[in-house]
Amino acid sequence: MLREQKDIKGIISLWAFAECGIGGFLHALRLPFTGIFAGGVAIICIVLIGYYTNGDRKKLMEALGLVLMVKLIASPHSPWQAYVAVIFQGVVGWLLFSNLNYFKWKVLFFAVVCMLESAVQKILLSILIYGFSFFKAIDEAAINLMKHLGLGQEASIVGIIFGAYIILHLFTGIFLGLWIPKIPLQLEKVRLMIPGDFLLKTGEIIGRKKRFHPFLWSFLVFSMVILILHFTLPPSFGINMTALFIRVVGISLFLIFVISPIIKFIIKRNLENQDIGKQELKSIISVLPQMESNAMGILTWSNNTFKGWQKLKYFILGILVVSMKLHQDAE
Repeated sequence: MLREQKDIKGIISLWAFAECGIGGFLHALRLPFTGIFAGGVAIICIVLIGYYTNGDRKKLMEALGLVLMVKLIASPHSPWQAYVAVIFQGVVGWLLFSNLNYFKWKVLFFAVVCMLESAVQKILLSILIYGFSFFKAIDEAAINLMKHLGLGQEASIVGIIFGAYIILHLFTGIFLGLWIPKIPLQLEKVRLMIPGDFLLKTGEIIGRKKRFHPFLWSFLVFSMVILILHFTLPPSFGINMTALFIRVVGISLFLIFVISPIIKFIIKRNLENQDIGKQELKSIISVLPQMESNAMGILTWSNNTFKGWQKLKYFILGILVVSMKLHQDAE
């Protein structure tokens, strides 16, 4: 059955907004895993694009191209793995939602696969950068500490953390897969619930504080871990801290300054060869600041109106409603 087609520019804008870091207001939510939140919003947007276009493959691919171009322009310092994740999500969505048969099952599969890809990608990247010896050292240090405290546990701390991380993404994917098919009907209800005075006026932009580059945070955390391992591991363990430090810094710099520019260059060249509308691209970029402002208004509304997980649910529904309306108003 064909669904009523709608203008999806607002949904594409929200997807681009999520991929550009989704703004400083994420910190106001105080979520421990902001990457899961941003990835979840992207998954919702891709499914809704397929839903409202009745599985139009051309529009799905155009949406992916627009989001990648906006990301290259508005968030040029994003790591290369973020682009890989966007392409993976977009291509899988393009393959699955070419038609809407078995829609609910496809949404569940799509959400779970995308969430697991995000988790596995980060774990594999960590192993690539730090190596197995680093994580083995962490396990050894944890076991020594437990023995010192009189605890006989010798379980792999790293294995438990990685396993919990994957399980968290798995359950998030299942939750999204079961919830997303209900969103179109819920949007109509939320549209009537949002008070206009919770939306900030055009041009009233929330200022952002300057934040450290993710590499700097990782470097500081890694340095602290190296110091802890140096004082907690027995000399007989045989790990060379200096060599480990050089490995991590060397591989990280190689990925940031060599691999990342190559991947971005390839993406940009391929997108330039496609027929991506400059007017649509300009329109999406122009509404991004206002989307962040209105998202702060929706956050205030959801915090004041709902409790528990309902705050997050109606926050997401609210920014979907506002994004679609904002793009209409801008035109």
